[in-house]
Amino acid sequence: MLDLNFIFENLEIPVKENEISVSEIEGCSYICKDKNHNVSFAILHTEQEIEKWPRDRKTPSLLFSSGKEITLRISGEDRPIDGRISIITCGDERLLTPFYAMVNAAVSDTSLIRIMGKDPIELWNFLEEFYECFSKAKRTTFSKRKAIGLWGELSKLREGEITEGILESWKGPENYVHDFISEDTAVDIKTTTRKNRIHNIKHDQLFDDSIPDMFIQSFMITKNHSSGKSIDEVIGEISEKLIPKLRLEFVRKLGLIGYNHHGEHAECSVKYSERSGSRLFAVETIPHISDEHIPDGIISMEYSITLDNLAPIPDHESQAIDRKLRGD
Repeated sequence: MLDLNFIFENLEIPVKENEISVSEIEGCSYICKDKNHNVSFAILHTEQEIEKWPRDRKTPSLLFSSGKEITLRISGEDRPIDGRISIITCGDERLLTPFYAMVNAAVSDTSLIRIMGKDPIELWNFLEEFYECFSKAKRTTFSKRKAIGLWGELSKLREGEITEGILESWKGPENYVHDFISEDTAVDIKTTTRKNRIHNIKHDQLFDDSIPDMFIQSFMITKNHSSGKSIDEVIGEISEKLIPKLRLEFVRKLGLIGYNHHGEHAECSVKYSERSGSRLFAVETIPHISDEHIPDGIISMEYSITLDNLAPIPDHESQAIDRKLRGD
C-alpha cells in the first residue's frame, strides 16, 4: 500500500494558479498538490475526443471536477505536461485517512486506471458511492456508550478473517435493526463493562419475521490501560491487514458512524480488554414479552436482561454461524 501522505508532503508547492505539482503513482494517475496546499487525486486523460464529461460536484470536504485544462509539474522531471484532467480534491484534513484509502483502492487496479484515463465517467462511477460518504460525513462526538458498542462490533470483525462477506454483513454503521445480517442469519452485538452479562436489548432485535435465525452475541470488557487496545489501535490493526478494496469499504463504514481518523475522539483512545470470552445466544432463549401480550399503542420496547444464567450456543455451532457471516 502506497504511503500517499509521504508522497504528497514531498511535492513542491506550485507557483502559478493554473499549475499543480504531481507525482505519478500508477499509469495516468497522480497524487497532487495545488497552490493552497490541498491534496488531490487526478487522472490525465489520454483520449483526444472525450464525448461527455461528468459535471462538477462539491461538498464541504470534497471537490470533483472534470475536463479541466491544467499544467502538471511532475516531481523529478523538468518538463511540465499540459492536458485535461479529472481531479478529486480533499479540502478537510480530518478526512485524509478515507481519502487516501479511496486513492489506494483505485490505483491497486491497473486496468481500472487505464479505463479511467480513456473515459472520465468511469472515475465518477468509482467515486460516486464514496463521494456520498463524504457528502454525509458526520461530525459527531463519541459517547462512552457508543465507543463501547463499536469496540464490540470491531471485536466481532476480528474473530476471524476479515472478508468481503463480513464487511458486507456489517450493518451496524447503517442503522439497521441488527448489527450483522447475512441472508437468513442476524447477529446483534451487545457489549458491557459490567461484571455481569447484563445488556439492553430492543424488542425488535428478538423478533423479526424476515430473518429465521437471530442471535445475540455478548462481549464483556474492562478498562485495561497497560495491555488493552483502544478503538484507534484496533482500527489501525484491522486496516493494515486489508487489501485496498476492503480497506476502502471498512473506512467508508466507519465514516458513517462518525469515525474519520485516529485521535479524533477521546473515547476512542480508551483501552479495553475482554473480561471473558464472548458468548452467543439464540434469541428464543432470551426472556421477553410475547407480541400478543404487548398492549396496543406501544411502538417500541427495550429490555435490560441478564444473560448469565442462559446456556450459550456451543462453540462449534457458533463458529459455523460466524463462517456464514464471513461468506465461507
